[in-house]
Amino acid sequence: MKVFPVLPENKKKFLSISGFLYAFALWLIATIVFGYYIWLASQNHFSQLDPMLEGTAPRPYVYRILAPGIIRILSVVLGITRYNSALLVMYVSLLGFTWTIPAIGKVLISSKNIRIFSLLSPLGLIPFLIEQRHVYDFPTLFLFVLALYFLAKNDCIKYLFVFTLATCSKETSLFLVLFFVLQYRTIERKKFIYLTASQVGIYAVIRWFTIELFRNNPGSLAEFHLSEHFHAYLQSPLSACLLFGSIVGIIWIGIIRIPPEHKFLRNALISSGGPTLLLYFLFGVPFEIRIFLETYPAIFLIFSLQVIRSIDAAARQ
Repeated sequence: MKVFPVLPENKKKFLSISGFLYAFALWLIATIVFGYYIWLASQNHFSQLDPMLEGTAPRPYVYRILAPGIIRILSVVLGITRYNSALLVMYVSLLGFTWTIPAIGKVLISSKNIRIFSLLSPLGLIPFLIEQRHVYDFPTLFLFVLALYFLAKNDCIKYLFVFTLATCSKETSLFLVLFFVLQYRTIERKKFIYLTASQVGIYAVIRWFTIELFRNNPGSLAEFHLSEHFHAYLQSPLSACLLFGSIVGIIWIGIIRIPPEHKFLRNALISSGGPTLLLYFLFGVPFEIRIFLETYPAIFLIFSLQVIRSIDAAARQ
């Protein structure tokens, strides 16, 4: 006998309250992580913030024009300092990422538990933020996962719009093109060619524009750091073992052990993680895992999926 029967109107009210509490929890956790991010920045500042905003940063950093452009506009419109505008852009982007993770998780993972695991998504970002911080990091992360969300929903128009913004944010939007080719190569041929050509065209135009615009800036298209990795790993063998162990674990769980019905997540990991791993060793600074941010959404969702599957399997026994 139910002492407090749940009537339809009571159930609706309960769902409304639980939804509010869930949104509040997401906001609170993201805000705490952002507070920690700001504390780290106060110790070591943001990398090249002023040069990025003034368009004088060296290449390839200066090519990432979206966040600096929005910051300059907000500074004028809101009448606040550029630094505060930068904080606002980064904070809103982190919130956008935090709320997009449960949305895409709901589409890709048929378990209500994904909402609970999504609460942890901002916390998983902390290791990526320790070494360096750039003003475009959170906007790029948000746009990357939002683009994946629209692809998961088969909303190509919104995807192309977000892809354009993502390309203005960072050149790693090319990983989205690789993902599209991997994931959707079996769709109707005419549509596949049109959408692929659209992405390549958008990417090429934006890259050409930024390269021409900042052709006189110091620097180059990329910075080569391969030799530094060998020295760093020899000097810090334990950290190197942790790094390579993590890479092997992610490959095992996210590519080898993932169920075939979740090829969306597997392909997202391959298309973002594979190229990033190569670029990390060639052009990345040793132990600067921040450059793997675009891979984080796939990693987080895959690990959440595997934990949920383990919990469900244990519950059935």
